[in-house]
Amino acid sequence: MPNMMVRDLSEETLRRLDRRAAAKGITRETEVRQILTDAAAEDEAEAWARVERLAAISRRMAEGKPYSNSEDDLAEVRAMRGCDK
Repeated sequence: MPNMMVRDLSEETLRRLDRRAAAKGITRETEVRQILTDAAAEDEAEAWARVERLAAISRRMAEGKPYSNSEDDLAEVRAMRGCDK
């Protein structure tokens, strides 16, 4: 697993991390790992929320427009290529 070093943290920041970790009964390292993991997960969650918003916009824009049947399209392509299935 990759490692990471963070330089130049203030003494106050380290004290706060120590207090947070102690309150949970875990080490400072574990607390920092959880903080970073949670922060990364929030970014991913926000990205997926953005995708969902864009998909909703796309669906609204496509309302009332005819869609082709993909099964029929695929059958047509296969027929053109001389495929059995």
